Amino acid sequence: MTSSSFDPIARGRHPVGVRASTVVDVRRDGRTLPVEVWYPAHEAHRGEDLDRSTMDLVRIPIPGGATTRQAAVRDARPAGLDALPLAVFSHGHAGYRFASTFLTTHLASHGFVVVAPDHVDDTMVEVLATPRDQQGARSLQSAIDRPQDVGAVIDAALDPATPLGGELASRLDPGRIGVVGHSFGGFTALVASTLDPRIGACVPHAPPGILDRALDPLKVGNSYRGLPLGERSVPTLILAADRDSLCLLEGIDALFAQLGAPKALAVLEPADHFHFADSARAAHDLFRTFLQSGATGHRPLTLPPFEELLEEDIALTIVRALTTAFLRGALLGDAAPTLVTAALAASFEGRVRWRSDP
Repeated sequence: MTSSSFDPIARGRHPVGVRASTVVDVRRDGRTLPVEVWYPAHEAHRGEDLDRSTMDLVRIPIPGGATTRQAAVRDARPAGLDALPLAVFSHGHAGYRFASTFLTTHLASHGFVVVAPDHVDDTMVEVLATPRDQQGARSLQSAIDRPQDVGAVIDAALDPATPLGGELASRLDPGRIGVVGHSFGGFTALVASTLDPRIGACVPHAPPGILDRALDPLKVGNSYRGLPLGERSVPTLILAADRDSLCLLEGIDALFAQLGAPKALAVLEPADHFHFADSARAAHDLFRTFLQSGATGHRPLTLPPFEELLEEDIALTIVRALTTAFLRGALLGDAAPTLVTAALAASFEGRVRWRSDP
């Protein structure tokens, strides 16, 4: 694909396949992670990933067993490509590996292999089953486990002897690896990219910032205390929301200041915490209802009505485009990814506020 034909807003030229696998981390007593893999599919699947009769039906792992469709074909034949870039996606707290298929399928259509693990002990089903007085300790442990999960996924993807790498390893370029994550997954992406020298690009979406604990709605204070942010200069694009009710923009600004260059910050306006995942409106409204009912520990935190915020389709288009452009620029391009993506951000006039170094 030539640079002139690349349009990060449009879906890429490849049909998309998806399959399930597992990653076993022998260094952590066999910790086993269910993973999902999205990849460029063979031309024989052209159109099947966008046809509701052939696209994949996903059963979301939440109480009630909701289902949704994603723009990919289950177990499709892979395209005959090699030297493909790898992107690891990390879901948020109480999330699951299918949380952002709007993005993972889009990246695969542009030639990426995307692997998303379930972060065991921090998925929705597990968190809902955990007594509230134990959730804090479990989250602290997840902050340790999650970045190691990312490293284990990369290890497995590059190793032809593993279930995940058996079909992937020979087609991946080990020098082109990025990591993306939403919310707690944004934290995961930042820490993993600092610790793992194989990671060459990082795009956290709405990550927890650095904020005085008394002002922090999540009561986590300095989420990155003691962690080596900024010690390694990984090209990083933070996507944030100007009205984020959970990970306040003030804290993300402070986090951004601590990162090493090259780095950029793109703020969606007006947007909130759930504008970076599938079914953004439904997720926002559901959490808002939970807050109003007192079913969570976050009162008196409130979320604005979704009608006051950026339309879902526009938000997801912006997130897809900026993430894809930055990862492609950092891992595949010759120009500085911050400069390339800045021009794209400017095209979303009135919707994105941009800052970068350089």
